[in-house]
Amino acid sequence: MTFSQFFILSAKGDKLVFKDYRNDIPKHSDEIFFHKYNYWDGVNSHAPPGDCPPFFNEKNVNFCFVRRRQMLFVCTTLENQSPSMMVETVLSIVKLIRDFIGVLSEENVRRHFTLVYELLEEVQDMGITQELRTDRLKPFIFHKIAALDSYTSDTLYQRMVNADFGGEVSKKSTDAAVSVLAESEEKNEVYIDVVERLSVVFGPDTNVSRAQVDGSVVIKSFLQGTPTLFITFNNDLCVAEVMNTSNRFDSNGRQIRIDSISFSENVNWRSFANQKSVTVTPPIGETTIVNYKSTQPTFVPFRLIHAFQKVSDTRVEILVRVRSEYSAGVSSISTSVTIPLPLTTVGASAELASEKDGQTFDYRERQQELVWNIPSFAGAAEHTCKVKLTTSSDTSISECKRAGPITMYFEIPQHSTTGFSIQSLRIEERGSDYNPRRWIRNITQANSYVFRTH
Repeated sequence: MTFSQFFILSAKGDKLVFKDYRNDIPKHSDEIFFHKYNYWDGVNSHAPPGDCPPFFNEKNVNFCFVRRRQMLFVCTTLENQSPSMMVETVLSIVKLIRDFIGVLSEENVRRHFTLVYELLEEVQDMGITQELRTDRLKPFIFHKIAALDSYTSDTLYQRMVNADFGGEVSKKSTDAAVSVLAESEEKNEVYIDVVERLSVVFGPDTNVSRAQVDGSVVIKSFLQGTPTLFITFNNDLCVAEVMNTSNRFDSNGRQIRIDSISFSENVNWRSFANQKSVTVTPPIGETTIVNYKSTQPTFVPFRLIHAFQKVSDTRVEILVRVRSEYSAGVSSISTSVTIPLPLTTVGASAELASEKDGQTFDYRERQQELVWNIPSFAGAAEHTCKVKLTTSSDTSISECKRAGPITMYFEIPQHSTTGFSIQSLRIEERGSDYNPRRWIRNITQANSYVFRTH
């Protein structure tokens, strides 16, 4: 994979890092990119206006980008590269940066920009990718990094709840992360996340029309001596694609069923079929050892009811009621409901039934939508929002419904929609005084949670 440039931009377009490997593309390519990104016009039907795709060509330059933590990580090339390989390489670089600087934020990138440049020097030579593994790069990185004081004061419980294991997770989940260089030398611990990303489509009648769970087991290791881990999953786990070769499937549905499962190349899964156990020797840093898929989640975490009422020719009210279906001892964080508005909307506001618990709304005039934010959504609870919008002309209820589906985003710690979990974790013994700490958690995130209105 060959890059000409790699740069990182803030949400406002400020250049945080800019590395030019081949000097064959104009130095102001970041300005070209950011202007196109902000004012995407839907050219050639590649994406609707305002929704810039991750790959595009502008002024004969190919751009590829990913967005993480309100920052844009961009690579450029003049060659016709494989899009999947480009985005995979960019994501690997993002992971490396996070492993070495800890918290992936604009402030931290600015603070450790010299380390980021050193990483980019080692990752590629003349734009050709050389090495993307944290453990192999670590001996060649000489920039000294210390643990961040603002994070080391957290309690062990806070660090367990707030640990960052990759992906687009909430701000709380990133605050406990520290750099690989500092942590691997001072700590002896391992974090394991079972992350489930939920994609659900509800019909206008509120029934589920399609559901899928994409799960992964992610290890973030700071273990000294790189010992072997022995991991055991649910004994009642059943993989549908191997059901024909196993008589252990319970027709009464008492088993946890997933459609497919795959393991990374460094996982020994010979005992998985009979004992539901695997062994792995994880490298320093973050690695994904298991990916699985299920189209039969045990239940959906949220239900939503919506109603449209026309008050006058230019005034419409939208009532949205959301109910959580998980247990009362669990809470969702960073929950948001996005309500699309008709193109004739000139103003919108919201009445929230529970403003005391930090609920807010944000009317985004340019996107023609209203976002309802719920910082903490307890289980077995219900919240209501009444949206009041004003239109420039007579707008019917059917036009309001055709504005688009209502969508939700959420993250639920210590919760699984499939029941897939880690039952036990044993670390290879390295002596009587070798006692590493270990943290395991389940996380459910919304990947695409959609409620159709018509």
